[in-house]
Formats: sequence, C-alpha cells, structure tokens
Amino acid sequence: MKQKNLFVLAMLLALAVSTTLTSCGDDNENAIVVNPDNGNNNNGQQPPEDIIVTVDPDDNADGGHRFTRIDNTNFYIDDIKYTIKDGNLVVSGYDEVLFQGDARVITRLILAGRRMNVVEISKKAFCECRVLKSVNIPRYVTTIGDCAFYRCSNLTSITIPNSVLSIGYGVFEFCSGLTSITIGSNVKSIGDWTFYDCTNLTSVHITDLKAWCNINLNGTFLYDHHLYLNGQEIKDLVIPEGVTSIGNNVFWGCSSLTSITIPNSVTSIGDYAFGSCYILTNKFINNSALRNSNYWGAILYDEKIGDGLLIKDHIVVKYIGSSTSVTIPNSVTSIGYSAFSHYYSLTSITIPNSVTSIGDYAFFWCTGLTSVTIPNSVTSIGENAFYCSGLTSVTIGKSVTSFGNEAFRCHSLTSVTIKAKTPPTIGYSTFSNASNATLYVPIGCKAAYQAKNNWMNFKEIIEIEMED
Repeated sequence: MKQKNLFVLAMLLALAVSTTLTSCGDDNENAIVVNPDNGNNNNGQQPPEDIIVTVDPDDNADGGHRFTRIDNTNFYIDDIKYTIKDGNLVVSGYDEVLFQGDARVITRLILAGRRMNVVEISKKAFCECRVLKSVNIPRYVTTIGDCAFYRCSNLTSITIPNSVLSIGYGVFEFCSGLTSITIGSNVKSIGDWTFYDCTNLTSVHITDLKAWCNINLNGTFLYDHHLYLNGQEIKDLVIPEGVTSIGNNVFWGCSSLTSITIPNSVTSIGDYAFGSCYILTNKFINNSALRNSNYWGAILYDEKIGDGLLIKDHIVVKYIGSSTSVTIPNSVTSIGYSAFSHYYSLTSITIPNSVTSIGDYAFFWCTGLTSVTIPNSVTSIGENAFYCSGLTSVTIGKSVTSFGNEAFRCHSLTSVTIKAKTPPTIGYSTFSNASNATLYVPIGCKAAYQAKNNWMNFKEIIEIEMED
C-alpha cells in the first residue's frame, strides 16, 4: 500500500500535457485556471449541476462512479476521458465502446485529497460522436476547443455557461439535430463555422446584448434563426448606448427582426452584420456610422430589403415596382468590400461625385444591373467589383487609375466608355468580355488605346465627344 501511495503522489506531481483521442492539428491552447472558490460565476444564469467525484489513493471513486486509470495523467470517469493539464482537468475524449449518449461531465475531481476543476473541453473531444444526445458544460470551463462537438448529429440543445470565454473553430459544425443553444455573457470569441450547417438550429439565446455585439461570427450561421435575450424574443432590436462596434455576421439570419435602432456611439459595423434579416422594414435610424459606406455591406446583403433604408431619416433605398433603385448619399467617400454583393433585385445605382473608391466585390452578383456610370471622382475599382452577368454597358470617369483583377467580369458586356485621355493600366482579365465589346474613348485618343496592352483586346475602338 505504501508503494501505491507513492505512485499516486508522483502522479499528482506530474502535470504533463497529454494528447487527446483524436487530433485536428496542433493543440497549443492553455487552460485558464479558474478560482475554485469563486462561487456562482454565471451572472444570474442558472448554474450547471455540480458533479463532484472523490477518488481515494486506492482508485476507488465515490457515488457509484467508475474510475479507470490509463496512465499518470489520463483516466476515465464513467465513460468520459479526462486529462490533467496545468493542475486542472480537460475533457479529452470518450469511451467509444461504452458511451451511451448522455455525457455527464464532472465539475470537480478530488483525487487522493487534491482538488482539480474541469476547465476545458478539448479539441475534438466528442468529434463525430453520433450517439451523443446531451452534455452539460461545468461552471469552471473557460475554453471549448476546435471541433469539440463536430458532427454530433443527435445533440439537440446545449447551454454554454458564463464561465466560457472562447468557443473554437467548427465546434458544432454539422450538428444537424441542434435546435437550441444558450450562450453565456462572457464569451469573447467564437471561431469560424461554429454552427455551420446546423440545419435545424432555430433558437439562439443570449444573456448580454452588449457582449454579443462585440463578437465576430464568420461563417457561423447558415440558416435562419430567432434570437432571444434573457428569454424574450428580439423583434425590435435596440443596440445599447455605449456599444462602439458590431461584429461580422453577428445578427446574420435573425429572421424575426423587424426594426433596428443603433446609437451614435457605434462607429464600426462588420461585414454582413445584418445580412439575410428578411423582414426588416427600417434598417437603421439616426446613426452617423452609416455615413461611411464601408458599412453598406452589413446592410444590403439580401434582395429582400424591406420598405427602405433610413439614414438620418432619409430613405435612400426604395422598391420601384418589382425592381430596386439605390442612390448613395453625397457624404459617402468609398463603397466598401462586398457592399451590395448578391443584391439580385438591384437594377439601378447612382454613385455620387464624393465617392473615390469602389472596393472588391462591391457589386458582386448584382445580376439585375444592366448599366453603370462611374463618376470622375473615382480613382480605383476593386477586384470583381462588377461581377454582374447582366451588365451590358459601363461608363468610366476620367480619374480611374487602378483596376482590380476581373473588375468587370461581365459576360454580357457590349459597350465600355472611358473618359481618361491617357489609357490607365489594366490586366488581361479586367474586362472579361472585351473581345465582344466596343470601347469608346475621347477624340484623339484611339491610337494611344490601340497601343496599350489589353485595351487593344476590344472588338473595336471608337472615338466620341466626351462630357466632363
């Protein structure tokens, strides 16, 4: 017995990090040690049930739990694998033979008198565990690793406690049975594709709207869902005063939103922040951030735009019969990345002389556009800015000096008018249908364009009188 006690003492002193059952890359995460005596750290959220297991030096567990040692730092409690890491415990896998579907993760282990909390669900811990039906996240867990519940197709709901600070990449990706999730208020980061292809996820519950606004959700939600704040469904969304930024995709696909009010404290709105919010009628009210067109990508992602877009109480987007016309305010100086991307019903766009740049993918797949005029103020047009299959004619102002790759990837393009007397440099693929299009240039400039690489690729070049 003395020899066995010495073995257990040695095991407790060895805090080496072990590998998990499966791997999806190098795991460099370090668990954050949470003070085990900090009480209820869930800020009003119902704390998960504490499951405390005591194991004596002879490896006997109390409460009917099974304790099965693997080595000095790895063991099973019941059918779940745990690993000692930095003095606490990580859930690192499960017994693929014995596990039945309900994961009762312990909160704390007292092993031969030493107390260790479960502070992390490791990378791929339950990856592709298709029999998993339910799991509790203990109240000391701060990290959920990449792909932790990837393809757990029978998992239907989950609650992330307020102790969790980060949720990794693809954690619930392809969890097709997931219908509801509650996310605690202290989450600072959610990895890309976390809820990707969760085809039945309809309810997302949050406890702190300010905290939610600051999260970036890249590729996170693919389908429509209803958003709840402390149990109440959000329809008329009011962003709290003091919020300065709204993250990428953070309200993407919130299909129940009918109106949004954003305070002037907001200075940054991420890509597609309100994309696919189908039934919105008033998008934004009295928010100065909207004067910067980099935020337009957050607003006008989907064709179902509703009755109008309000900037300083002036509607600048309106339905005209079955088509849509957009007039950009004179205060806008740039049209940002993917600003009007996939706005299929857009048939007319008016760009003011205040605009100096048009970003990459700005009008990508605006299939309803048939013509566009670029004012003299614009100096650069980004990559795939006008990837528009229906675009037949383009007029380009005299100041453009920079064209992105495939800036006008328009297979129906038949007419390009450019006002610049000195031919700007373009790439071979700037105008994808040049060989079938006519180029119109200022009088006296035909020879210069014929001599310039890639401008010579047009079917013909014709000189015409140009107006400034």
